[in-house]
Amino acid sequence: MTSGYVDTNWANAHHDRWGRECQEQGQVLSAAKFARLRGEKPAPDAVATSEERVK
Repeated sequence: MTSGYVDTNWANAHHDRWGRECQEQGQVLSAAKFARLRGEKPAPDAVATSEERVK
């Protein structure tokens, strides 16, 4: 896979080192930001990070 998105639970279960490295490098998106990137309205229970709330 050269680009795309996977759930963090899946990444940690199948590729734990890669999942950990992505989290350490700040490459993990919140559910709210992921929904907006897909052009969808975030679910009411999707929690935005403090950085996203400022935007």
